[in-house]
Amino acid sequence: PRQSTQQKSLYLTISQVSDGQWKGETAGGCGNHPNTHLNNPRYQITLESSNNNNQLLLDLKGPKQYQVGLDIICVVVSDPSAPGAFTKKHSGAFRSGFVVMPLEDVPAGTYDIIPSTFLPNQEGPFFLTVKSSCPFKLAKLR
Repeated sequence: PRQSTQQKSLYLTISQVSDGQWKGETAGGCGNHPNTHLNNPRYQITLESSNNNNQLLLDLKGPKQYQVGLDIICVVVSDPSAPGAFTKKHSGAFRSGFVVMPLEDVPAGTYDIIPSTFLPNQEGPFFLTVKSSCPFKLAKLR
């Protein structure tokens, strides 16, 4: 029991997007489709912290028949020389209906989160859960 208590306390702030969907133009597919990938839904997270060692956990659930993935792109970082600073990261191999992306040592700043399906025109709902070790604001950009 003690271990799970420690793990829960790592993420102090949790926010869930429960009305996300890929539909029509916003079903843009992965980065292999640059012309349509730009149209995917996009969320912006601002980490309200003065630290460079924030922990983030992104969790995307979509229809099981689709391969899904996440991109996170740095918009503005408070300390560009922070060891954990990055320009863009991807959740790795697209997975059937569900992907989890843990990020460690994330510098305070603003990031765009782009959930996508592997192929364009795969329409359906998704849930995006964002957990962080620091307070944050999450807004839908598109």
